[in-house]
Amino acid sequence: MVERRHDPRYPAAWTVRLWPTEDLFLFGRAADVSLHGLRIVLSKLSPTATVSPGESYRVDVSPWPWPHAELRCNAVIRHVSGDGIGVETREGLPVGGLSGPREPPRGRRWTNPDSSRSS
Repeated sequence: MVERRHDPRYPAAWTVRLWPTEDLFLFGRAADVSLHGLRIVLSKLSPTATVSPGESYRVDVSPWPWPHAELRCNAVIRHVSGDGIGVETREGLPVGGLSGPREPPRGRRWTNPDSSRSS
């Protein structure tokens, strides 16, 4: 199998909520993280909802060791399997604190899509 990822993956245990609708979210944890992606393992207690590859959804992430620093982004579903969901984000994720040699490129930072941007 050919590796399609652009960035290395790091093990993680981040809390994640994926919002299929405005009123319903799926919850679980990010089992591994890259600069532009997550593998989400859903909790067995999470509600059942259908998500489809190619669709875009809001994702809220609480990255460890900053559990109160919730990040919000849009993510495209890349694959759905029995044990999880693979998503790709346009925004870079804060992987610099995770074990591994790679840090996010300088000059890039996490931005909240709901925050106001200065011109």
